Amino acid sequence: MDFTFSKEDEAFRHEVIAFLKAELTPEIIRARAETPTLFVSVDVARAWHKKLNNKGWLAPLWPKEHGGAELSPVQYYILNQECERAGAPATIPMGLKYIGPVIIKYGTQKQKDFYLPRILSGEDYWCQGFSETCAGSDLTALQLRAEKNPISGDYLVNGSKMWTTHGSEANMIFCLVRTKETQKPSKGISFLLIDMHSNGVSVSPIESLTGDNELNQIFFDNVRVPAENLVGEENSGWECARFLLEFERGNGAAACLEKALARVKSVVASHQEFWGGSSSGAEKDLLIQKIARVDIKLQALDYTERRVLAGLSSGKSPGNEASLLKLLATDLEQEISLLSREAIGPKALLSSAIAVPGWVPTINKAYFNKRAASIYGGSNEVQKNIIARRVLGL
Repeated sequence: MDFTFSKEDEAFRHEVIAFLKAELTPEIIRARAETPTLFVSVDVARAWHKKLNNKGWLAPLWPKEHGGAELSPVQYYILNQECERAGAPATIPMGLKYIGPVIIKYGTQKQKDFYLPRILSGEDYWCQGFSETCAGSDLTALQLRAEKNPISGDYLVNGSKMWTTHGSEANMIFCLVRTKETQKPSKGISFLLIDMHSNGVSVSPIESLTGDNELNQIFFDNVRVPAENLVGEENSGWECARFLLEFERGNGAAACLEKALARVKSVVASHQEFWGGSSSGAEKDLLIQKIARVDIKLQALDYTERRVLAGLSSGKSPGNEASLLKLLATDLEQEISLLSREAIGPKALLSSAIAVPGWVPTINKAYFNKRAASIYGGSNEVQKNIIARRVLGL
């Protein structure tokens, strides 16, 4: 398989690099480096959102008719790769990468005309209402109820959603709701768009082990949702969810992980006093071996992403490969975050900036945050079952 890029794609790469040099400020880079959680603060995200929107690259895969750049899969890969290398923050995906494509594929014309421009402008800031206290990895077990009024057609929603990222910041939430009890739970799920300012919606922040409040629990107490906010057919929301999850699990991760591993290498190479405090060098030799093993896995992930990229270029969807990429990437995230602590040694516990300013103080927080990487977006156990059934035929 040919992994080289065409002259046109390399020209696009140079355009991306020039844009990043001109628009990516030191303040934005620092904010990204010092963020131990999944996403930067809303203020920083909005600033970067605006710059990308002005360039026309905010929604790289959306069709041009909806305000997107309609980049090829290769151009999209290059854009992500160079943004990671430059230290740019990820765009908040709930609107751009998740609900936007769902509305484009399954939404009514009215929904497209209203919501898509507001996502691009930043007027609407979305969060995702999928997981519940008893429905995380088994998402089809969700019990957030939406009862339909037989006269108006509107829905009355009751229940709660859990682990909602930036739920306290968002003004809109897309939710999977239970609209029918069936023998096959996925057949009774619908997909609703809900205004977070509706009467009966309340948000309870969840403080994590690292002290941040990125996650929230959302409560719905007799919340009225207009019938026009149903996406797709009633009781067919699982189809929308599966389509969305391919985007959630299929994003390229190799470039981001390469940069994280490079930081570990730089500490080991330049700051011997931080790798465990041993003067014998034995601990450093062992750490170098661990880094080499992770480096090999990372190269395997990179080549796997490129194989998927070749499929996307020929019109295929991420499909089952999305589960494989999610599994590989989250395992590596956790391994590299552990290596980061080992590279710094006991001084990783300090709150002051040492060795790598802007990075060391967040090592412990990032390490604990990454423990959830194998759970969110569909747990690794679920991904293994998907691969076993759909790929290996077990």
